[in-house]
Amino acid sequence: MKRTLGFVALGAAASLFLSACGGAATGGGSDSADSFDLGSTEVVNASDKAGGTLKYALAADFDSTDPGNTYYAFNWNFSRYYARTLLAFNPEPGDKATDLIPDMAVDLPEPNDDFTEWTVKIQEGLKYEDGSEITAQDIKYGIARANFNGGVFTEGPQYFKAHLDQDDHNVYDNGDDPLAGFDSIETPDDHTLVFHLKDSFAEFPNVLTQPQTAPVPIDADREALYQEKVVSSGPYKFDGQYEPGVKLNLERNEHWDGDTDPVRQALPDRIEVEIGVSQDEIDERLLSGELDVDLAGTGVGPAMNARLLDDESAQGNLDNPYSGALRYVNIHLPIIEDVACRQAIMYAADRDSMWRAWGGATGGDRATSLLPRRSRAPTSSRTCTRPPTTRVTWTRPRRSSTSAVSRTASRPTSRSAPSARRTSRPPRRSSSRCPASASTSRSSRSRPGTSSASTPVRRTTSVRTTSA
Repeated sequence: MKRTLGFVALGAAASLFLSACGGAATGGGSDSADSFDLGSTEVVNASDKAGGTLKYALAADFDSTDPGNTYYAFNWNFSRYYARTLLAFNPEPGDKATDLIPDMAVDLPEPNDDFTEWTVKIQEGLKYEDGSEITAQDIKYGIARANFNGGVFTEGPQYFKAHLDQDDHNVYDNGDDPLAGFDSIETPDDHTLVFHLKDSFAEFPNVLTQPQTAPVPIDADREALYQEKVVSSGPYKFDGQYEPGVKLNLERNEHWDGDTDPVRQALPDRIEVEIGVSQDEIDERLLSGELDVDLAGTGVGPAMNARLLDDESAQGNLDNPYSGALRYVNIHLPIIEDVACRQAIMYAADRDSMWRAWGGATGGDRATSLLPRRSRAPTSSRTCTRPPTTRVTWTRPRRSSTSAVSRTASRPTSRSAPSARRTSRPPRRSSSRCPASASTSRSSRSRPGTSSASTPVRRTTSVRTTSA
């Protein structure tokens, strides 16, 4: 094997996914005749039948169910059940999946000549779960509270704060009118928003896909406690309160109008999420049909991964999409300050062995650098050779027509959304000599103060999610 000095990326990660097709919603069905990785490029076992209960499980928990205070990618997707946004990504699988489409908006936003001002019209007649009308002022408040809150919220992104031409503001310390002086977003009428930016930003419409654009009635806001029972603007509403570490149940919102919504089909009657279930139990229950979806969407665990890949009869129920992450060797500069030592570690590394240990072809592709290759979709940031919609999932035999299997590609709800996983804490400082100080980490980028060489990006096995 030819070795060269320097830090060479070793691979782009992919995940093995197990697809659930109905299962808990009804039961019964025939074996799937689908081919391996089919769900990476198309909708599998599609259905338009409504009814039943869609059952999720989650090993950890939501960072927050408040659309204004969440950054986990799976929750940006899940929150669309109860939180509509100004814009959304095209639900059609394939190359068009990164196209922007209106959600609450009438059309895509209109910029001024230098892209420092953007005007958005929202549809008239949109309703909350109590039947009251959604207004532009509610969307303005939702954005303001998520970004200008005096530190009440710590989980969500701050892209609006970075781009809006707005002085310091705190909606929770602003007297009787929380929006007084918040002039970077104008609402000339109940159905128009005008965004004023600090600088020219032609990609601003992508920011408008974020859950923070979901409307929030001022009178309903309970600050950090709002997550217990978010006021719904989508097809489902909270059934009781969200119980952290325990459960979240959703039921239909009778005031949602599907004719105004190009994104959500809303097929199930009810959605249930069990929280704090071990990954091994989730995998087994997916296979048995007790569950429909692993909400985290990172693939089946190691034990199930090996079991499914060795089972020829299971191949038609598996998808192997890329995760969008990069696995790399993380060498901390404060620990190994001598660049020659860092080069020596990577010179000695057997990249082929590392790639095979991670799973070989099903674990990911070898990458040649930390920078992504240009894929078929111009907006993709994956370092991979397959189309950006690819991912591995296990599909259970079709058991019901009450829920339809949807696209399994793990696409962020916003191009600016990072990985749902948080990077690991840096190790404690130690000697700057060469001993074993290199650790393997998973991230889509290296942290400041580190030097890295990527290893194969992870592929995982997971369940094909049902469309809702």
